[in-house]
Amino acid sequence: MADTLLFALILLLFLAACGLVVWATYAAIAGRIPTWSRLLYLAALIGSVVAAYFSTFRYTYLANANTRFHGWPVPTVIFQRDGPGEPWLDFVGPTVILAYPMNLVLFAFVPALVVLAVFWFCKRPRTPLPDATAPTDLRSATKQDAVNSGNPYQPPLRP
Repeated sequence: MADTLLFALILLLFLAACGLVVWATYAAIAGRIPTWSRLLYLAALIGSVVAAYFSTFRYTYLANANTRFHGWPVPTVIFQRDGPGEPWLDFVGPTVILAYPMNLVLFAFVPALVVLAVFWFCKRPRTPLPDATAPTDLRSATKQDAVNSGNPYQPPLRP
């Protein structure tokens, strides 16, 4: 039961990361963020595509003397053997197809978070600061000025 809940949680987090990367790419292409951050994100996205390709299909490492992984952080295939003179046995699963997209999302996640922060910072409402240098003279306003102001929402003043 705990394994199923953990898998569901990891799957939901990964799908949220996918959605964030897709949204950030849309925001960058549609021009919803400033130009400097758009160019920076697109450069980081291109770097993520290249890094995901090389780390998925061109990177091999030995976890120990009898276990060899192809691809990192999500491997495409894992080879194991019982001893030094034994043949390598392969363990091929769905990661052969899914490793590259998963690695791409993992590498593009941090730049997408930066785009989200820039988007939030640029789109939040700004409250204008009061002008502290403007003189305010309340004695110049008279009752007659309020009556003749032309404002239909101004209630008439009583004498």
